[in-house]
Amino acid sequence: MPPALQIVSVTPPLKPALSEGPASGGTIQLGAWRQEADAARAWKTALAAGGDLLANLSPQVLAVDIEGKGRFYRLRAGPVRGGAAALCGALRARGQACVVVRN
Repeated sequence: MPPALQIVSVTPPLKPALSEGPASGGTIQLGAWRQEADAARAWKTALAAGGDLLANLSPQVLAVDIEGKGRFYRLRAGPVRGGAAALCGALRARGQACVVVRN
């Protein structure tokens, strides 16, 4: 069974996500939503799309206030063992949005 979803509030915003590039581990971001509940529900959707790929990752929803835009809730998962870029590629092939996050 995958780990429980963790909700975290972060201010100021975290470093921007990278859409591509080499990575040997770290964290992935599966999307961002305006509502916390939507971000939390997205984990179930992500597991349906790529469950075996996400099985060993811990999900986390980060609340981030972005100046001029408001609050967003980012769904992230990690730690990624091996290549985060390769994992994102495999998830995208299954229709799941994914970007590698610079930690």
